[in-house]
Amino acid sequence: MEWDETKHPRDDRGRFNGNGTEYRQNESYDKIVAQGNERQRGNENAAAGVVEEKSPSIDELLGEEFKGYKGQRAVDKLMQEKRGHVKGAFHRDDIGDIDLLWGNDSLGLQHIVKQRDGEKEGHAQEIMEHLSVAIEKGEFKQKNDRGNFIFAYKEDSVQYRTVIAPEYHKNKITYVLTAFRRGKRR
Repeated sequence: MEWDETKHPRDDRGRFNGNGTEYRQNESYDKIVAQGNERQRGNENAAAGVVEEKSPSIDELLGEEFKGYKGQRAVDKLMQEKRGHVKGAFHRDDIGDIDLLWGNDSLGLQHIVKQRDGEKEGHAQEIMEHLSVAIEKGEFKQKNDRGNFIFAYKEDSVQYRTVIAPEYHKNKITYVLTAFRRGKRR
């Protein structure tokens, strides 16, 4: 399928906007977003009063854009650069394009590396090698309390999970938040 830029309007900052309305690629996305909204509303009250650290702006978080990379090549590029982001690094028919960010200690590849290598050496490398297939072929499992989508891909006795966020502090950007694995290698 050839990318047609005219079907994907952007605002003056280059963000997708659908001519002033929220732009989504298909109806399946809306169904997934609708799941769990009742539970999410209930948890908002419980979370009131929680003090959060100041998060970086979307521009600070994204950094330089690396163009022309998709799938595993996008993962490899950001692992090499250790900065920046790749727009539309992955695509799923149910939620559309997914951006890949180097991120920080709380999200993106930097977070995955720090967390997974902290569990056991080599975990981050294993997850990076399976990230593309886990995102693109994983089965939708649930929408969590924070509104993020969880997908699972099983290979042998190991299940690779990816968490995809539909926004960053009210900025409409669908991106890889984190990834992890469950189960043991034979």
